[in-house]
Amino acid sequence: MAANLIKPSDGVLQAKFNTGSDDWSAILPCVDRQKYTIGDKYTSWDTQGNFIFFRPEGPEWNWKFGLEILCDDGFYSVKPATVGGRNFLNGAKLNREVGLNFGDIFTVTKLRNDISGGLANFTFEIEINWFSRSFCPVSPCTLGSLKNARLVCRHWNEEVTPILRKKYAIKFSYSSDVYNPSLKFFRYIHEMRDAENWPHLKISFPFLRFLEDGQENWKAKYAADLKWFLKQKRGHYVKTLALNGYIHSDQDYLMYLDTVSEFKDTLEELYLS
Repeated sequence: MAANLIKPSDGVLQAKFNTGSDDWSAILPCVDRQKYTIGDKYTSWDTQGNFIFFRPEGPEWNWKFGLEILCDDGFYSVKPATVGGRNFLNGAKLNREVGLNFGDIFTVTKLRNDISGGLANFTFEIEINWFSRSFCPVSPCTLGSLKNARLVCRHWNEEVTPILRKKYAIKFSYSSDVYNPSLKFFRYIHEMRDAENWPHLKISFPFLRFLEDGQENWKAKYAADLKWFLKQKRGHYVKTLALNGYIHSDQDYLMYLDTVSEFKDTLEELYLS
């Protein structure tokens, strides 16, 4: 029997209505034995897997929103991440692990001082890929004027990487997505299988302070994901490294130092700004 060469589609958790952040979404790559935890309090990779922050804007509601979405053998499943939450899947109470399908709808009851704030709606959708394998957006004749090229999908590795690897750098820039500044590391490894072979990297560190209570520690999550991305067994071969960001604490300094140390055997040029 021939092996199934069709790669399963990635999923997208999308905030839809009355969530306090209806433009929020998170792509969940379909990676075997991967767990995603969605919530507002990061603890560790060991307990939560790949944690994704969801922090609604505006008034705080006692809705105990939290999900664990698991992927295995090309299929997704979901279970509540918190005890006593008011999470529903397609209208049924979510109190155990169940299969998750594209098009499923989550609803969460919002309360504050026993007053209802209505239902918040989320959907689980398929990631739409607009990139065609028969079309390559970069050709050798355009390299002279090329300034930036964005990672689009996993076919980027096959179509564009061989053209750009020698001359251009992978840039991990910090954007306004302050809740999930590190998820891009995981997506790059998923989409771009040979990212470790790129000799040039540019990394911008976000300014996210360590919170004293450690419960909503965005910077700790970023540091943990960066360490995961740079681990030596991944076989990075970096010759040129450019680092950008603020140094306001010993933790900031150590993040710089640890990043440089990972490439000590191959690094030839280092730029700091």
